[in-house]
Amino acid sequence: MQRITNQMQMNDLIYTLNERMRNLNDLQNQISTGKRVYYASDDPAAAGMILRLRNSLNQNEQYQENLQDGKSWMINTEESLQSMYEMLTEARADAVEGSNEAITPEGMAMLAEEINGYLENFYSLSNSDYGGKTIFGGTNTTETAFNAIRDPITGNITSVTSNANGIDGSIMRQIDTGEQIQININGAELFQPNGVSGDEDIFQTLINLRDALNGGDIQTVGDIIPQIDDIMANVSDMTTLIGSRVTRLNNLEMSLLAEKTTLTGQLSQQEDTDLVEAITNMTLEQNAYQVALNVGGMIIQPSLAQFIG
Repeated sequence: MQRITNQMQMNDLIYTLNERMRNLNDLQNQISTGKRVYYASDDPAAAGMILRLRNSLNQNEQYQENLQDGKSWMINTEESLQSMYEMLTEARADAVEGSNEAITPEGMAMLAEEINGYLENFYSLSNSDYGGKTIFGGTNTTETAFNAIRDPITGNITSVTSNANGIDGSIMRQIDTGEQIQININGAELFQPNGVSGDEDIFQTLINLRDALNGGDIQTVGDIIPQIDDIMANVSDMTTLIGSRVTRLNNLEMSLLAEKTTLTGQLSQQEDTDLVEAITNMTLEQNAYQVALNVGGMIIQPSLAQFIG
């Protein structure tokens, strides 16, 4: 049988006290930081899960940021489209009034002035921007989408062309794993779907209507009404398209928020300290440490007596 020496007892005592101190220190850190796993060595399995959950949360937050940016862009676009539709409604009413043979030349001139105002507003809306980026310029967001040519005498717009550098291309936002959404609409398809001076060229249609009213050409004014109807239908379709995308993002936003709540809860379970449990364990460790100290006192006293003797 191995003899238990005083040195062996002292070594065991020191080891036990050190272990209790380490445990107490860990529990104090857990309570003060609120984190159960502070270092990977605290719980390697949980640490791996925590890293994966944090990565998922970071992705979730990035998707939400992309979603919010895309939704803001599209809401801005939707507001522009609604303004266009309202102006087209007014322009159509003016055309109907101007096609009435009972209207006076003065009345037609006043209607022409109103149409010219709508034309200027449409030109301004065609170069709308969001956050400094042109919304109807396709991927070319740093330049104006459309350029106006004006009469040098009157200053009135005589024609409008799209940017020579192009206004095509889709602007996409990553809104979920493997899922993107286009946030812009094609400016050419909205303002000049049949090309410059085509039947559905918004600018040219309003220019023709203004000039026909100024010229007292009732027949031409009446002929333009069906063109306005086609343009209004196209603008309505574009508005519906953007509205459906905004609805889609609203639904996805709810899903991402729910996912974030779930991930946050899972992360808390893996990472956060259970304060009640930690305080209870710390109390037990403090008691165990005190017992170890008391036992150590009993070991040290005989040793000192033997040394003195």
